[in-house]
Amino acid sequence: MKHPVYSFAIALLLSLSCTGAFALLAEEVEVTPGQTMDLGLDVDECAFPEPPVIPGGATASESALAQAGAEVRGYKEAVEASLACIDEVQGALGGEATDEQISALNILYNNGVEQLTMIAESFNQQVRIFRARPPSESESDSE
Repeated sequence: MKHPVYSFAIALLLSLSCTGAFALLAEEVEVTPGQTMDLGLDVDECAFPEPPVIPGGATASESALAQAGAEVRGYKEAVEASLACIDEVQGALGGEATDEQISALNILYNNGVEQLTMIAESFNQQVRIFRARPPSESESDSE
């Protein structure tokens, strides 16, 4: 399913925080200053998990990066479950979904994909930094 990004105002509100986005959708979303709309969506079950903390590759031990890798994989699975949940909410609305509901769900979905991509890229970057360290430095840190 392709999820295009629609309104900048809604996107800005949804990107303020992962958990805050669900509260905004479940209640009201501000479209323009002073104007709100009730979207009637219940997406609390679809909440994205907190992203893992990625240690800096310049100073992290090999075991710390391995642990972060496991946390990133768990995070990926949890985000994918949230994305599937959002798809289920949209599917349950069927043909009765309003354009605003579809737009908000698409923005929320895209937000999750972007967060997952950023965490994966951050982790990969730190692994590259770790691997670029002089061998004696990375070997002594991993013991």
